[in-house]
Amino acid sequence: MSLLASIVTPNWYLVLAAVLFTIGAVGLLVRRNPLVMFMCVELMLNAVNLTFVSFSRALNDLGGQAVVFFVMVVPLRRWWSGWPSSSPCCAADPWRRPMTSPR
Repeated sequence: MSLLASIVTPNWYLVLAAVLFTIGAVGLLVRRNPLVMFMCVELMLNAVNLTFVSFSRALNDLGGQAVVFFVMVVPLRRWWSGWPSSSPCCAADPWRRPMTSPR
């Protein structure tokens, strides 16, 4: 085992996850741009994933890593298949062209 592996404990990952979650929460509350708000939610989700993986590694249990796998794969599958999401930009039809103003 290397020296770096003995220095970095799961507590470091939990502190990092808490900082990332806090940045995401503050960004979600402060920003008004929907794209930035979605990115802040994604940052919060990744912080929770880091917490799951950290506890999974510390407890030698694969349950947390399995949860993270499904949390990351389900949105990817929805995006890949073109399934409409609940966001207002593509709630009705993801392939719809934007409306243009008449000339």
